[in-house]
Amino acid sequence: MVQNIKADIKFGKNAERIVKPILEEIFGELQEGETFDNFDFYNDNYYVEHKQRNVEFGRYNGLFFDTVKYNKYLQLKKNNPDLRFFIVWSCRNGRYIWEFSEVEEEFNRFTQTRNRGRGVVDTHMINVFNNYIKPFNEFSLEN
Repeated sequence: MVQNIKADIKFGKNAERIVKPILEEIFGELQEGETFDNFDFYNDNYYVEHKQRNVEFGRYNGLFFDTVKYNKYLQLKKNNPDLRFFIVWSCRNGRYIWEFSEVEEEFNRFTQTRNRGRGVVDTHMINVFNNYIKPFNEFSLEN
């Protein structure tokens, strides 16, 4: 299946526009990253990635994202250990959040083969297991 990159970007940007004010209730005012940045939002204390998923949370054993985002987290965290990093998934049955961690029991790595409009490529992924992902409406920065 060939994915339409322009349609994917439009879909993602629309989802980011909707979720930004909700994220700001927890993280404070957020700046928006550029289209191909590893994190959609950031400020002096937090980096937040948002993923819109057309699946119900719990259908699979976890939710995933590109490893390049995890690698960027490791790089930025090394430069500034006080920064915190999050990913928020908007699923059909709610929003869910995970704080990036180096505890490998929380996730596994896999390779996904897909066609993103430039031919078939292998993409390295991180799958965060459901039991480490929290419902967004139950999350606070003090947890």
